[in-house]
Amino acid sequence: MADTIVPPTIPTENTGDNPENPENQSGGPKAPAVIVKPSDTFVKKLKRIATSTLLLIIAFIIVHTFMQLLMGGLANVLGYKVSVSFNHLRLQPRDYRHWSRARIALVFVLPPMFCLFLGFMSLNFLRVNTQWIKSNRLLVFWLMICLANICLSHLFFSPLGITEHDDGDDIMIFYQTFAVFGSWMRFTSTIMGAFAALAVIISVLFGVISRDEILRYSPSSRASSKPWGKHFLVLQLYVIPVILSFYPLIQLSDKNNVIPSMFIWINLLIISIGMFIRNSNDNKSLRPDKSDVLNHIPLIEMGVVFVLWIGIYFFFR
Repeated sequence: MADTIVPPTIPTENTGDNPENPENQSGGPKAPAVIVKPSDTFVKKLKRIATSTLLLIIAFIIVHTFMQLLMGGLANVLGYKVSVSFNHLRLQPRDYRHWSRARIALVFVLPPMFCLFLGFMSLNFLRVNTQWIKSNRLLVFWLMICLANICLSHLFFSPLGITEHDDGDDIMIFYQTFAVFGSWMRFTSTIMGAFAALAVIISVLFGVISRDEILRYSPSSRASSKPWGKHFLVLQLYVIPVILSFYPLIQLSDKNNVIPSMFIWINLLIISIGMFIRNSNDNKSLRPDKSDVLNHIPLIEMGVVFVLWIGIYFFFR
């Protein structure tokens, strides 16, 4: 029996009259849709960096001034004569007979610990209000970071303050807050070194738990879903602003507070280590900020920074 040969089907011309081909109905073949993805240009990155840097400067000045005034206010309530500035807290009388461990703790330990508490409260506020994505949210983020950092950085350099006190140095630039309390408690620099190590660990952990706030400002889901994209966002919105803010803020310090201020910036960078660790070990991605709220010329932020910086430098330094 011979094989049956089936003749080839002759293709017909596609027309809009063929109901079996919906793509070709009503006017013939349609062109494929073109998806245009918004490009994240270099100028946009610069605007985000500038906005974040200015908000960091505002937050740092507010937090540092707040702690100085809080310490001075508590000392005034306890009956001491107080002179407060951005860099110094002068109390009279200074003789040890007018002080006690409880009074030292109230004036020099409670304020930085209260700042740390406010930092964690600010983090909780941001976690609860996840739908609020505005540039003001980044200001709250930087206030949170600065509140936690001012406590942890003072604990970080406290062993140097104990050493200065034990050596009887005439100028003790690190003898502040926790170092003052440690000397009254007869703590050695080794004991305070353990507390300093604890401060570093807490700083890294704080970076781990606060990293998500950086990802909320990602302009695309692709950038916030890959480790390299997360690293770049941390560099863009955290590390680079910390570096750029150093020079204008260090100008507000007098010669005795330059080195302690450098420790404060070092600890800010230590916090970023926790963010990078989280990026490398976390597949979590957040909804991108399609409105890109940081992508604007920060005229208002520049004005606020100018007013605060001039006020501190000429009237409160």
